[in-house]
Amino acid sequence: MNILRLIILLCGVGLSVAYTQDNSVRSVDAMLADAFDSGNSVYVDSILHPEFTWIDSDGIMWPRRESLAAELKPLLTGEEQVTIIEHYYGEATFLERSKDDSFIMYIWDSTSGSPKLLNITEIQVKEKDYQSHSAEFEIPCYNPCTVMPWVPLSDNQRAAYAAWQDQEQAFLDPETGRLNRDGWIRRINSDQDQRPVNTYMGKSPPKQDRVAFYMPRINAALETRGTGFTVPVLWSRWWDIGDEAVFNIMLQPTFGDKAYWASRIFSPVNGFWMMSESYHTYIETSPIMTSVDPAISGDNRQDLRNVDLSTR
Repeated sequence: MNILRLIILLCGVGLSVAYTQDNSVRSVDAMLADAFDSGNSVYVDSILHPEFTWIDSDGIMWPRRESLAAELKPLLTGEEQVTIIEHYYGEATFLERSKDDSFIMYIWDSTSGSPKLLNITEIQVKEKDYQSHSAEFEIPCYNPCTVMPWVPLSDNQRAAYAAWQDQEQAFLDPETGRLNRDGWIRRINSDQDQRPVNTYMGKSPPKQDRVAFYMPRINAALETRGTGFTVPVLWSRWWDIGDEAVFNIMLQPTFGDKAYWASRIFSPVNGFWMMSESYHTYIETSPIMTSVDPAISGDNRQDLRNVDLSTR
């Protein structure tokens, strides 16, 4: 009987914490929306995390000081005719406002007790006004499959990075001798029906539909060019939000396309780290990022896709 009462008590505490966070974040978020509408910069300043960043729909990244000085306002604020979605990862909250082709991601950090806004990332979906091109040669996945210009500072950051490497990397199957990108499937979280958003593609369909659409194309690219569309990283910054979430921002130049900002949340599901949220905001003023055949440029760095990783 005592054990049963303890279980009930613990379940009640868990539900209470989740409800409290839900209620607190929604309340603060609503007041912040009103502050943006009314121009109450004092309240906005009080709610922003010390390391707050804002990526607007044109792909301009505004640090905290500059975002306040520019008196930025979100694409969408209030709740009228706006769809609001919330996903919880321990003390991190992903809140999305959307209407038609406008999407805004809010990342809330509740580790200090009172929610602080760590990031806003905006996307205005539109058609491409340029022609992108795919490389017709193999591009070694040295960055990010082996390294990138960033150093993890915590166990959770290391775990999240390892998960993303597994997601991005093509593995050599020791039995068939063929490359596969199965990590892309196993590292995408869908336990809350998470849907990535992209400037030129809008909101993604459910995971099973994305897998059915993309995997044949990824496998065809692996067969013909030995590349599975992996995009390198030029700049990145990561934040631990409690024990159950890592948020990061990356600057990634797509080969034959424009560069974009990637804003992502990684979180563990039963101890298995996965990519849970993802926004890709393309940089409007970016040039088309061309690539040079590594065979011509003399790039002989080891590509881990050509190594049997089954025992590593």
